[in-house]
Amino acid sequence: MLPCFLVQVATGFAMTFYYRRTVTMAFASVQYIMIEANFGWLIRSVHRWSASMTVLMIILHVFCVYLIGGFKKPCKLTWAIVRGSSGRNDHIFWCNRLFFTLGPNWVSGSQNYNGRTEKRFW
Repeated sequence: MLPCFLVQVATGFAMTFYYRRTVTMAFASVQYIMIEANFGWLIRSVHRWSASMTVLMIILHVFCVYLIGGFKKPCKLTWAIVRGSSGRNDHIFWCNRLFFTLGPNWVSGSQNYNGRTEKRFW
């Protein structure tokens, strides 16, 4: 999975020199990469294939962990650490705290949290 990701980073960085992400220039820049840029067709194709392989590797990894039972003992501690806070749901508390302290500023532009702010979120 890591090699696919590193290929994604390298080829993505190489394509940033030619790709323009505006509405009017996006398609033309992809055509330029595929037709006129030196080895642009190869870089774009490798980028596309490594993206597909990354998704495939993630799916295979999840499937293998499920089949092998990597989430059961003795690996339960590893899964608890990955979930955060040694298996407790403290991360939910901190996410909610962050959401309800910063959320009103993002939505209404003020510090006041009231029913109207909550209605806009949900």
